[in-house]
Amino acid sequence: MPGSYVLEVDWDGDGAFGPGDDVTQDVISIECSRGRDHASQLAGRASAGRLRATLLNDDGTYSPFNTASPLYGRMLPGRLVRLRATAPVAVTIWTGYLDTIEPGVRRAGEVPTAILTALGPFSRLAATDISLAPQQNVATGTAVNAVLDAVGWPATLRQVDPGKTVLTVWWPGKGASALAALRKLEDQEMGFLYEGEDGSIVFEDRHHRLKADHLTSQATFSDDPGAPLCYSSIQELDPLRDIYNSATLDVVTYTQQPEAVLWQASAVPISVQPQASVELWATYQGEGFVAAWADPVLGSDIVVSGVPSGDITITTSKFADAMKIVVHNNNTRQVASIDQARARGTAMVPGDPTVVRHTDAASEGRYGRRRWTFEGDFYGDRNLAQDLARYIVAKYRDPIPLLVMTLPASASDALLSQALQRRISDRITVVATGVGTQMGISGDFWIEAIEHRIGPGRRHETLWRLSDAAAESGWWVLGSSALGQTTKLAV
Repeated sequence: MPGSYVLEVDWDGDGAFGPGDDVTQDVISIECSRGRDHASQLAGRASAGRLRATLLNDDGTYSPFNTASPLYGRMLPGRLVRLRATAPVAVTIWTGYLDTIEPGVRRAGEVPTAILTALGPFSRLAATDISLAPQQNVATGTAVNAVLDAVGWPATLRQVDPGKTVLTVWWPGKGASALAALRKLEDQEMGFLYEGEDGSIVFEDRHHRLKADHLTSQATFSDDPGAPLCYSSIQELDPLRDIYNSATLDVVTYTQQPEAVLWQASAVPISVQPQASVELWATYQGEGFVAAWADPVLGSDIVVSGVPSGDITITTSKFADAMKIVVHNNNTRQVASIDQARARGTAMVPGDPTVVRHTDAASEGRYGRRRWTFEGDFYGDRNLAQDLARYIVAKYRDPIPLLVMTLPASASDALLSQALQRRISDRITVVATGVGTQMGISGDFWIEAIEHRIGPGRRHETLWRLSDAAAESGWWVLGSSALGQTTKLAV
């Protein structure tokens, strides 16, 4: 049966939805998506979610240059957008930020419309650069929280696992965006980074789905017409594409160098007016990063003339690849001159990588060599890298079913409730053994991506990208299974 939905835009930008923010009465159709771009847990990666709503625009409400519109001057990018259902269950479906509103071409006899497009939280993280102090022996989850803290991401809008990989060294990288830094941590963990339906940032470590709350299927979807939950279509993706029988990681270790001058200003002297400040950025141009910047010493690192040394105040902010130095002239009359400025510190320099590789000869004989290579350098220890290489090959050396399934969600309250309540990483059962499918598949799968399409008459279709949950079975995690009986140790 048709559901009930509410589409809201925080037009005032106050972080809350009010009566004037509900645009539901103008909605003609909505499409939204989030999750992995490919169902494989190894090769798929979540991208920024998208929402596209077609709105009735017969009175020009959604025409940005229409001064008569009640929304004139408020149709601004970055406004919070939320889609939620109120029946048959009350849930949030998608949350993100307004990107564009484009009025359609007006033609005689056609209904005037406008297209509202919104993007998920990843779009904001991709547009925000960060610089953080380096950390050593830090778990990936701790590093994820450090990145989110650096951009001021609310603690209430994040779900972060502790992480199983401990990084010997970590820093975001030079000129890295917050999203790029989080992507690297996702890779180091071999975890899953994605957007929640409420606009939260979710980081699952590689043991997340091995825990007790993910071991039980939440519902069964079948090709049997008499089953209570039936899908309308199912597609099996090419299983050969995601076979990997050789895994390679480059393990990099860092060596701390003696303290040295890492930066020196070339454009000196620099004038500092009375009661004013000059901001200098000491940037490290060498390999690796700076483990610790030394506090600049007035008279040797920072040499100033024109005023007494007691009139000069120096403050710093330290990062992995730079140090901000602020020189303040407290003198009320005289101009100070910075005649020399340099920055000292201890650099951490990478050594040559140690290549770790594991190969399954039997799989190579059947399918040919299919290589998976870790992108960039791995910052865990060599033993963990070797364990991860074995884990990847053991999991992906043989074909694994990956599915794309569509539900006719509005066909019944039961189907619609499932379509609305299921979340990314939920475990479901899929039966595709009947004469209509003849796929020979009956087992548990993980939801990797969710798409909703709601059209005229509130006709609702839901698409799920699914990965095989059986590939995760047989791994032992403390408190969830019995080691050595039916399981093997997860890394």
